[in-house]
Amino acid sequence: MDFRSIYTKRQLRSIAAFTINEFIVGSAIAGMIILGVVNVTIFAARSFEGLNNYIQLDTESRKALDLFTRDVRMSEGLSSFSTSKIVLSYTNSTTLTYEWDQQNEQLISYTLSETNTLLDGCDYLEFMIFQRNPIPGSYDQIPTANNISECKLVQVEWRTYRTLLGSKAHTENVQSAKVVIRNK
Repeated sequence: MDFRSIYTKRQLRSIAAFTINEFIVGSAIAGMIILGVVNVTIFAARSFEGLNNYIQLDTESRKALDLFTRDVRMSEGLSSFSTSKIVLSYTNSTTLTYEWDQQNEQLISYTLSETNTLLDGCDYLEFMIFQRNPIPGSYDQIPTANNISECKLVQVEWRTYRTLLGSKAHTENVQSAKVVIRNK
């Protein structure tokens, strides 16, 4: 029996396996493609997480601002004021307090019977009060009130955050609103 090859040298080369050089180049190209896909995936995941974080913080800020605006507009005036706490008074001798708990980083509203946490992760908050009558021809149209009896307008500013991948992620620089006391 004769065991001669039925293939020619040319045919053997065409059916031979990869050389080591071809294997290394192919692996390097595949590795770069996989690395690119992984980078795009990580970037997209961070972007979606950041967007989700922004939407949640913005929603919480808007809800807190809506409640604050409603309560200030319906009040008769202020009973007490500091840059981190205001006490609103109403016609039926009730009061509502908005206070920034700096250590727990929360904005809290409370009455004698109920306490609500409006914002968590609030690392900056400031209340300001302004007078009723604007000053014509001035840059600051509404002057700052010197005491609570002069107060017609309440301004609040805050900044909230969440931890996103190990660092603080803020909504915007500062959320701010000026609210007029209607019943005064």
